[in-house]
Amino acid sequence: MNHNVLERQAALLIADGSVDDAIKVVLHMADGDQSLEGGYLGERLGECYGLIGDLHAAKYWYGRAVEENPDVRRENDLSG
Repeated sequence: MNHNVLERQAALLIADGSVDDAIKVVLHMADGDQSLEGGYLGERLGECYGLIGDLHAAKYWYGRAVEENPDVRRENDLSG
């Protein structure tokens, strides 16, 4: 399936409050992609986990995103 279609589906799921399902979609998109598409998918996963209050997982995925792309900008500071 096209990544653009999956990205739109994940966004719709988030908007509908089905963040857990959005996480599944993004994880599917990242399956086998060691770079997490230059950090983009890691950042998306960080955002999703932040939305459900799993700050440990959010920090992990933001960290992975920054490893792949140091220019990844975080909207939420989870360092505190």
